[in-house]
Amino acid sequence: SKPASERGGFDSMVLEQLEGELGARLAAFDAELESGEGGRAERASAVEAEERELAAATERLLAGKAGLQAAQASRGEAEDELKAAEAAMRDLAPELRQLEADLAQADHRLQATDAVLGSFARLRDRTSADEAPAEPPAAAAAGP
Repeated sequence: SKPASERGGFDSMVLEQLEGELGARLAAFDAELESGEGGRAERASAVEAEERELAAATERLLAGKAGLQAAQASRGEAEDELKAAEAAMRDLAPELRQLEADLAQADHRLQATDAVLGSFARLRDRTSADEAPAEPPAAAAAGP
């Protein structure tokens, strides 16, 4: 860097061109910054809209997670109830088998009682003493 008094015409011309070019570039940058200010508000508005959408999506996500947790808890309770019901069914199986056997035995006794009542009704409804009751073939073959 030479003092200004020692500089020649060429140096002065280069410095002037440099200052001019720097000024032009600076003006172009200023213009670009000013034109970006209008877009800045637009971009800020878009960012705010996206932030609101993000907040809404986050709320939906949290609500969905809460719903999922509630559903999982309900499922767990239902599975526990199912296991308890299955255990009760297993515990009642022997009693059910006994009740089925008792029912079969009672049905057999009822059939025997119906047969006796049928014989009684035929004897009761007989019109003469000469009518012989219908004996089963096995009883007639055995004889008195």
